[in-house]
Amino acid sequence: MKFERLGNIVKNLDNKRIPLNSIEREAKSIDGEYPYIGANNIVGFINEYIFDEKILCVAEDGGSWGAGEQCAVIYEGKTWVNNHAHVLVENGKAYLDYIKYYLNYANLNSFITGTTRGKLTRTALDKIPIPLPNTFADQIRIATLLSKAEALINKRKEGIKLLEEYVKSVFAEMFGDPVKNERGWKKMNLSQVCNKITDGTHFSPPIVETGKPYLTAKHVRENKIDFWANPWFISEENHAEIYKRCDPKKGDVIYIKDGATTGFAAVNKYDFEFSMLSSLALLRPEINMCLPVYLCYWLNNKSVKEQVLKMMAGGAIQRLTLKKINEIKILIPPIELQKKFTKIVEKADILNDQLKISLEYLEDLYNSISQKAFKGDLDLNRIKSKVIDEKIEKLLKGRKQAGIVDKQPKTDEEDTSYGDPFEVDEVTAKKQGAWFYNEWLRLHGKTIEEENESVWLQSKRSGLRPTTIKFNSLEGNAIINEVFSKQNTGFGFSEFESALKTEKIAYTAKEIKEFIFQKLEQKELVQYYATKEWMEAIRHPKFNPPGGPEFSGEGSIWFLVNKTDKAK
Repeated sequence: MKFERLGNIVKNLDNKRIPLNSIEREAKSIDGEYPYIGANNIVGFINEYIFDEKILCVAEDGGSWGAGEQCAVIYEGKTWVNNHAHVLVENGKAYLDYIKYYLNYANLNSFITGTTRGKLTRTALDKIPIPLPNTFADQIRIATLLSKAEALINKRKEGIKLLEEYVKSVFAEMFGDPVKNERGWKKMNLSQVCNKITDGTHFSPPIVETGKPYLTAKHVRENKIDFWANPWFISEENHAEIYKRCDPKKGDVIYIKDGATTGFAAVNKYDFEFSMLSSLALLRPEINMCLPVYLCYWLNNKSVKEQVLKMMAGGAIQRLTLKKINEIKILIPPIELQKKFTKIVEKADILNDQLKISLEYLEDLYNSISQKAFKGDLDLNRIKSKVIDEKIEKLLKGRKQAGIVDKQPKTDEEDTSYGDPFEVDEVTAKKQGAWFYNEWLRLHGKTIEEENESVWLQSKRSGLRPTTIKFNSLEGNAIINEVFSKQNTGFGFSEFESALKTEKIAYTAKEIKEFIFQKLEQKELVQYYATKEWMEAIRHPKFNPPGGPEFSGEGSIWFLVNKTDKAK
């Protein structure tokens, strides 16, 4: 096995890529059928294409290039690729699928430049060393072997997903629609069927390296609690104080009551003590009336969740209060029917665990094969497979009929280096033509990269407004930067909502809530509770220049853009 530079063994088609801004994409999206490809995947479908062949797309920026992280994807047929992915095709020297598997196996971080947003430049891409087996047939053999292992992994993942869907369908068949209640089951409040309903601590205790387990919303997913994936611990003293009021037991239902994943429920299968944050509620059902598994699947039912989320209270940061949770209506079918469903779920859980063990084994096998194959330690002579041999024969025959000659890669002395817009000076870039110079401008921040810009801002500049503008983080950031960051008084949820309505940006309350949460977590906004004293202090001329909007509504939650003096 020998190493060859990637630039020597493939053909680069980056000069054929064409990026589209949001307005252009929307215009081409009508009846779109061809994939529009970005850095990591298909980001939409449009009605035109650039490429009509087998291509390997490698993330240029905004990707993940660590060991075992996917940065390379193969597409076949008609596609359009923007300037966030390099485009490679075969030149007769290497098998494209083999290249894909190696790039996704290797740690390429040493080839990445940039701090806030990583970038794999054309020059760096060309210099990546690729280990090549002795023959082209061996490249096909390794790629085919990894492809089969990958297919088995995907089948296990699909099996796990289908099993989850099966249990949901059994629930619907046994209990009917939980909102319509066609079976006429008795309807009761959760407070009537639970012996205890409470939530976790309302103060955040310090996290320590060892101590008592501390559960938060990040540990809970639909029908699953996974503490050990990212364990947190608090001191014995803090746990003892919290546990006096909120004492989770095995068989309790843990329910997320605020945050982006509000409404997820899972049965606690742990038999050790742990504390919980206030984002989680503890529901302890009376088992003679309502079994934990039934309660859990009932709360996770899509129709039920939609009804419950309408009960959320609060301003920008909405949550389910304990009072609202107590008032949630639940249908109570016969206990024997609940027991029958519980047994089905328990059997499905056993099968699910077996599938996950099998999945872990296959993933370990895939990693082992990859490591040995790309280090030259895999004895390909011992891999006897009629299916693989037939595929190799078919591929080699097809390449020969297509006139593709398997060539020997150039040596390093024969290598032709490519200029890279990121690394040359402006005078040199201008001499290379329009495409090269435009790339130089883009990479050096001298043009606006409209694809990653607010549609609202683009329409303000161009005067061409699309029929609808949907809310997303780009539009939210644009509104904050253009409307609120220029005033030092902050803004409330209603002011933000009013700005969106004025600019005719379509949104939902949930989208705004998640956006504001993210800005707070990233410390780009600061949250204040507007007391009378605080409002008086904030009216100081330094912070509230004449002509600016006044604060109103004592008790409201206000957000300040974090670059202002007040936020500091």
